[in-house]
Amino acid sequence: MRNWERIISFIMTVMIVMTVPVVAAAAEDITQTLLYQNGSAISGSVETNGTIATVGTDTKNKLRLSSVDNTGGAYAYFKGATKGETEATVISFNFYMENTDARSYVQLYDESEENCIYGTMQVFQNQDKITYFEDMVKGGDPKFSIGISAGEWIRADIWADFRTREMTYYINGQLLGNVDMPDSLMQIGGFRYMVANQGVGGVHYLDDVRMYNISKHGIAVNLEGITVPEDFSKSIVVRENRRGNNLGNIYFNRDFSFGVLIDNTNTTDTNATIGYVVTDTEGRTVVNSSGTAICSKHIWPTLPANQVTQFTFPIHVEKYGLYKLRVVVYPQTSSGTDYANPIDIKEWDFSVANIPRDGVKNNWMALCDHTDPTGVGHGYEEAERKMELFSNAGFSGIRSEYAWKNIEPEDDKFGIPNGTDEIMGYVKENGMKIMGVLMTVPDFVSRQYMYVPKTETELQQYTDYVAYISAQTKDVTEYYEVWNEYNVPGFNSNNGTPADYANLLKAAKEGMKIGNPNGKIAGFAVANVGANEGYDMSALAWMEEVLKAGGGDYMDVASIHGYTHVAPEQTNSKRTW
Repeated sequence: MRNWERIISFIMTVMIVMTVPVVAAAAEDITQTLLYQNGSAISGSVETNGTIATVGTDTKNKLRLSSVDNTGGAYAYFKGATKGETEATVISFNFYMENTDARSYVQLYDESEENCIYGTMQVFQNQDKITYFEDMVKGGDPKFSIGISAGEWIRADIWADFRTREMTYYINGQLLGNVDMPDSLMQIGGFRYMVANQGVGGVHYLDDVRMYNISKHGIAVNLEGITVPEDFSKSIVVRENRRGNNLGNIYFNRDFSFGVLIDNTNTTDTNATIGYVVTDTEGRTVVNSSGTAICSKHIWPTLPANQVTQFTFPIHVEKYGLYKLRVVVYPQTSSGTDYANPIDIKEWDFSVANIPRDGVKNNWMALCDHTDPTGVGHGYEEAERKMELFSNAGFSGIRSEYAWKNIEPEDDKFGIPNGTDEIMGYVKENGMKIMGVLMTVPDFVSRQYMYVPKTETELQQYTDYVAYISAQTKDVTEYYEVWNEYNVPGFNSNNGTPADYANLLKAAKEGMKIGNPNGKIAGFAVANVGANEGYDMSALAWMEEVLKAGGGDYMDVASIHGYTHVAPEQTNSKRTW
């Protein structure tokens, strides 16, 4: 869930109760493959362009991957030795980052062991964060991050659950996050850990690399210290299944339906009692003016053996706002329903918003959606539906990238990438606009990650790119944002100064005059940081320097990214709002 959904949403709780005993795992239910330990490949095979070395005072050998020694990056490919029918595959390994600012990638390969079909996790040492990326093959938007300490061994456990179609990630036993699995991922034949050389280099170490295949759910699983998802051993599990007139967890009608999937992993049909009730954010039952609960019902289904059953719960609320939906599934015994033994609790946030009048758009409100098919953004698969929902919600447009590296992959060879034209069409069909972000240099300018144009030649190339893309998009884009958060190293790896950014604004303005004279330049695009947060200067001081360098002459509006980051327990605080 994105932060904007959290801010305007409430908690929705789903509780499942069944007193079915947990079945102990048989020897054939779990297959373990130890792939690498203490400097040796134990089973299967390990291909690497890294070297074997020791870590600090540790006398045991580890697998060393150095992107300094290997220009294209260092990698180790681990091939799983076991295939066949499986409901879940677990990849687990220890890693250590030594004096590195380089990113590392974990990439999954299919059962043919030839096609990288899914990227999972990136590690950023310089930010002391581990961030999960939904689909690194196409780029991906960071979904989750977790603080870590540099200079220590870290355990990563990655679950690919083929029954639930979810990927789940744990770092040192702490949940990093989970997301839907791509349809193309059916089995895992191996994985690759790569340390990328992005102009900075670095060294990572790996050890105790394991791969598990588990044949079924609903069994007791103990994987020698590896974190197991709470739901995996439960015989009955409730999951969410929403699709309709909603944006994430925001609904635009006081009458709607909430979809729930109930997965019965038992080998026999199971009788159950399911109850659901709408409450407020404090857990109190919501009632109408006469004091009657607005939504409180029970049903008594039989859950088919080893199947997932969908239930649709109609919801009606009299007022827009924040609510909870609590769903409880109780076991049925010979003496009736057992209301005393819940075994599964789920929580989802949602709210009900006032839908605007047909065709009405709020010009002060748009979404930083990053829908892009070319490897910069995310969510392209649902682009058509998203644009319709955004429009219905009254948003005037989206913010998304016109990535230079994809618009001009080779010098002086321009084109609109496949899919970008479709997104522009969806936006136009729904009466919205795109705020286009002009960033990311192509390889012929520099292969360095987040390199910013500074030389006379580079600035002229940027002008040519802006002239082309503004001409191609002028019917759907009025505002063009010059770069993204130039004032922080994450988007400025070659130390561009405020004066360099002023020159970039000038180059963009010159290109805009050629391609779209009516287009407007959004300048600054500044990250809201302070000098006391480890940066050279505060956002305000940086903007002042840009203006001193003449940058104000080449921008029409100012773009300020005023993000506020707070702890989960502070999401309703004044600071957040």
